[in-house]
Amino acid sequence: MAIACRFGWFGVVLVCLISGGHASAANINWQAPSTVGRDSDVATNGSLVYAYDQSNVGVVVNGVVFAAAGSQYALGGGDVTFFGLNGGVYDGFGPPASSGFSAGYSNLLTGGAWSAAAGNATLTLNNLTPGRSYLLQCWVADYRSYGLTREESFSGPSPPTLGFNPGHYAIGSFTADAASQSFTVAANASAQINAIQVRDITTVKGPSAGGSASPSNLAIGQTALVTVTVTNGASPIITNVSLDASQLGVGTPITLNAAGSNVFTNTLTVARGTVYGSQMLTATVVDGGGQPGQAEIPVYLLTPAPYKAPAADLETWRSNRFGMFIHWGPVTLTGLELSWSRANSNPQCPNNGPTPVDVYDTLYTQFNPTNFNASNWVAVAQAAGMKYMVLTAKHCDAFLLWNSRVSAYNLMNSPVHRDACAELAAAAHAAGMKLGWYFSPCDWKDPRFRTANNGAFVKSMQAELRELLSNYGKIDLLWFDWDGGTNCYDVTNTYAMCRSLQPDILIDNRLDLNADTSALSVGPWADYYTPEQSIGGFNNQQPWETCMTLGTQWAWKPDDTLKPLSQCLSTLLLCAGGDGNLLLDLGPTATGEFEQRYSDEIAGLGAWLAQHGESVYGTRGGPYQPASNFASTRRDDFIYIHLLPPQTYATLPALPTNILSATVLTGGSVTFTQTTTSVLLQLSTDALTNSVATVKLTLAGSAMNIPVLSSGQLYASAVTNLWQAPRPINNGSEVSTQGTLVIARQATGSASGGNADQTVNGVTFLGNANTENGVTFSVAGQTGYHPTTFISTKTFSGTNAVAYAAMLAGAWYGSTAPVTLGLEGLTLGHQYLIQIWVADFRQLTNSRSETITGTSGSDVNPPTLLYLTGDGVNSASGTGQYVIGTFTATGPNVTFNLTGNQSSQLNAFQLRDLTPSGRPNLTCSSSGTNLTLSWPLPYLGWTLLMQTNRLPQGISTNAQDWMRLLGTSATNHFTIPPTGGKSMEYYRLTYP
Repeated sequence: MAIACRFGWFGVVLVCLISGGHASAANINWQAPSTVGRDSDVATNGSLVYAYDQSNVGVVVNGVVFAAAGSQYALGGGDVTFFGLNGGVYDGFGPPASSGFSAGYSNLLTGGAWSAAAGNATLTLNNLTPGRSYLLQCWVADYRSYGLTREESFSGPSPPTLGFNPGHYAIGSFTADAASQSFTVAANASAQINAIQVRDITTVKGPSAGGSASPSNLAIGQTALVTVTVTNGASPIITNVSLDASQLGVGTPITLNAAGSNVFTNTLTVARGTVYGSQMLTATVVDGGGQPGQAEIPVYLLTPAPYKAPAADLETWRSNRFGMFIHWGPVTLTGLELSWSRANSNPQCPNNGPTPVDVYDTLYTQFNPTNFNASNWVAVAQAAGMKYMVLTAKHCDAFLLWNSRVSAYNLMNSPVHRDACAELAAAAHAAGMKLGWYFSPCDWKDPRFRTANNGAFVKSMQAELRELLSNYGKIDLLWFDWDGGTNCYDVTNTYAMCRSLQPDILIDNRLDLNADTSALSVGPWADYYTPEQSIGGFNNQQPWETCMTLGTQWAWKPDDTLKPLSQCLSTLLLCAGGDGNLLLDLGPTATGEFEQRYSDEIAGLGAWLAQHGESVYGTRGGPYQPASNFASTRRDDFIYIHLLPPQTYATLPALPTNILSATVLTGGSVTFTQTTTSVLLQLSTDALTNSVATVKLTLAGSAMNIPVLSSGQLYASAVTNLWQAPRPINNGSEVSTQGTLVIARQATGSASGGNADQTVNGVTFLGNANTENGVTFSVAGQTGYHPTTFISTKTFSGTNAVAYAAMLAGAWYGSTAPVTLGLEGLTLGHQYLIQIWVADFRQLTNSRSETITGTSGSDVNPPTLLYLTGDGVNSASGTGQYVIGTFTATGPNVTFNLTGNQSSQLNAFQLRDLTPSGRPNLTCSSSGTNLTLSWPLPYLGWTLLMQTNRLPQGISTNAQDWMRLLGTSATNHFTIPPTGGKSMEYYRLTYP
């Protein structure tokens, strides 16, 4: 079959198909011709049969090796023969090399075989295999000016026409019907071929198969027979049939054995670590030609009813109370937070950190923590009194700290080339330390996560978990995390798989969490919930564990600020008092060890626990609910009262069981008074010298049967009195009316006789009642009483002048020993005003004075009052003095000493409550990266509460969901450092 070709003159590229044992004319299906331009013009699909360069150079273009032709009539020993291309071989007229167009490609087009005259030429492709499909690519080029008019066409359906300047190539495909295949070239000048390649593009049909399992409804431990039947394929010989049963917990592929007539069988036993529900197992079939095929085998595993860890393992964990959290990975090279410092690459994820993705995700190539020593880590934890450890085996950034077959993004492929999980497991097991893995099911690196392809992601995630829980012996804890986004983790199957692999494992609640669930809820598969960076409220019904950083972020940070030892100890005791655990985080450095200051800090906790651990280990919280500076624990017949910091005494709700004895574990002594309404503990001075005072109460009966009681009142010994300067007595308007009157008393109105009760400036001073508004006063140290003689000749000006004079006409008095004014029944945290009057208008008293101080605490500007400021002769020449002071009650009583230089006395006093009524307002301000909550100073004694949850309706009204923040009752502000998390936080004030 001949096809007319028009040729331009200098170089053309052709693709042809030839079939038949003789030169044949099977159709070549051509694509449209293309102008040469880049090395990628050279086709690479299929496999190369032969390729020749008619310029006789021999080049490699786009990875394809073109051999030098050697002859203008036959190429490569007969692979290609030309008929009509008898003009010889020319060269030197190809295109110049350019961007994307290599020198090799240019050389390919510099020469070609051509015909001496216009007309047709025939090309024959030899050494073909009948029935196989081929690709033919031919090039034509002549970049001289003569080539502008030259063109030629190739035979076949839709024959392509190729120009010479610029050069063209054409690609066609055909199925060979013989060993040789011919096509024709028709040119308008002379025919020409510059280069040619032939590639085998035959599609080999691999075997197909079907399979089944009997039975197909399975359970763990059950055995099934798997049968695969091969139905077709290019090669009748089947060389391998294997079954991937990893979803049934079978770690390695199962080889199926020939059972005749292309049937292959074997048995499998469902192992722990299976994925439940409807599953599809994959059988792979390989034929003699190496072509694979697959069979999908359906099975179904009934998901077990939800179940939790054994009660004994849960109680052991609770009794341990204290564990180490370890956040570690390549991110420590930057000193930034783990995962959260990674820039966002998935809009379904919440992170948006400062480190670009390509930088963060390649940090592991530089991560070489050669100082990592798992035994040292365990030793640091044991020195701190910690009973278990949890390592971030996989955080949200997807980096794995173990040798994984599922993901190459793991520590074994970093320069250190070690399996941290294996080493820590070995060290922990050897030391008797309980071990847990932190595992983030969310994966901010995997592009499939929370997309339409999430199912494939979940399978990989479950495979990673299977490795973690299968390869490292007994694992005691599994700490899932949640990033606040959509839950897409196949929760039920994931839980069931984990529990089948580690039947005794304890699992936290975060795999259950979603936007409509509380962070404090515990689902049917989980064992405990996990307050973050805050102390959980009292809850002895559901187990819980506070996770908290020793520094300001979870991963190691250079020069980080560490929490002081006293705060760490208080946090541990408050957690235990709330019936919860504490998981305290330490971040190792990029070289693999803990900073010495970290180890030293928590070693102080270990030293305290070594002496007083009986009050923490093996206890349960209560019976008293904790407060910001108070916690109690109990076991057997003992109650441990933790005073944080030590207080002079505590008044606690009554106990239904008698107290046999009370001792202070931390040093010093304590006396107790037990009544039907309360228990009063009073500590000795030497018991107040440590950061914590722990009192051990031994009861006549079990402490474990006592119902939960409210927290008591703690009272410090220190009261700070802020005194104004003394002022002369002149008129009744000097009587203060700030705040609310609590009690006002005058010596002249006492039961001993004297003037009646007096009202001055609206304040009534009584003399015949010892208690008013719940506050009792007493005067001690006086040796006498003068009801009317001290001021009988003095008069005052203004309103209430007579009443004012009568109020001050007498006094309690004594020797040079102090006269003591005692006030009892104050309200803890309230701010009070005290006003005291001293006057003696008899002659010669101008030399008398006395100083007022508190009997406990400190005084700012302690005042000295003059009895008479006159000339010492005429009583009308001067006046007495009064003074006003303020203080905040840190206990139920306060005492003032009035110490005179000759004798001491007290004419009158009043106490007023300055604390505003109603709940104080919280305000929020920012400074740098911190937020500060504050409330008015008069509200000292109020405690700040916090709640962390993700309820759509916002704040829980359940009291146990609110956590008291340590130390806030002693101040009026609280600073919140950034945590890197996305949790929602709520705050409120409560009293006391």
